[in-house]
Amino acid sequence: MHKLFFLLSFLLIPSAVMAQNRGYMSILSFGILAGTSADENPAPLSVITEHHYRFNKNISLGGMTGIEQINENTLPAAVNLKLFVPAGACDFFISGLGGYSLSLEKPKVVGIQKATGGFMAGAEIGLFIRVNGGSSVVIALGYRYNELNYKLEDWWIGNYERKITYNRFAIRIGIAIY
Repeated sequence: MHKLFFLLSFLLIPSAVMAQNRGYMSILSFGILAGTSADENPAPLSVITEHHYRFNKNISLGGMTGIEQINENTLPAAVNLKLFVPAGACDFFISGLGGYSLSLEKPKVVGIQKATGGFMAGAEIGLFIRVNGGSSVVIALGYRYNELNYKLEDWWIGNYERKITYNRFAIRIGIAIY
């Protein structure tokens, strides 16, 4: 009986370890996108959900979406690639993302007819701190580039387009579920 128990334990432990390093992974994180004090929102809030497929212990690829308050509320939609460096109970990572940030509302500025959003890109470094076999706490620091495009109408100048560029420092904390 003891031999059978040890044999089953020996066979199941590697499969449990592999389950943590391969397969679906979901990350929910909260943070701020700190900018300059000249911005209307110097430290806007950000809530992001990421859905990844982790190919092995070193690489995952997925999509991200959420809601962010840059100048107005925006919906980011991007592809995200994470590279992991396992370190015992923690995994260090570096991440890159690229996509589009869609404006959800029109800013309260006179003359703006339409807010269309724009290109976004970013990079992060961080840490996954394993809580148990199926979840981790995520801490990340990064950089985010956003463009927001507007169509304006002025009675003197006429119709014109304006592009506002945001360079933000991102601070995030969240939870990952495997």
